[in-house]
Amino acid sequence: VTAAREFGEEIVEEPGYTIKDLMADMGGALGLWSGVSVLTACELIELIAYLAGAAANSRLLRGAQSKVQAQQEAASSASVAAAAASATDESEMIDSAVSLQKTINL
Repeated sequence: VTAAREFGEEIVEEPGYTIKDLMADMGGALGLWSGVSVLTACELIELIAYLAGAAANSRLLRGAQSKVQAQQEAASSASVAAAAASATDESEMIDSAVSLQKTINL
C-alpha cells in the first residue's frame, strides 16, 4: 500500500462479468423463453379448441338446416294436398249447384 501511495494511484482489477451475473442472466433468459413457450402452447391449445368448436357448430347448423328444409317441404306438400282437396270439394259443390239450377229451370 505504501508503494501505491508513492506512485500516486492504485489500480485494482475486478472481473467485469462474474459467474454469478452470468448465471443470473442465463436464468432470466431461460425463464423468459420457457414462459413464452408455455404461453404459446396454451394459445395453440385454445386455437385447436376454437377450431374444433367451430367445426362442430358448422355440422350442427348444417343438420338443423336440412331438418328445417325437410319440414318446409313436408309442410308445402301438405298444403298443396289440402289445396287440391279443397279444389275438388269446390268443384263438386259447383257441379251440384249447376245440376240443381238445371233441375229448377226444367
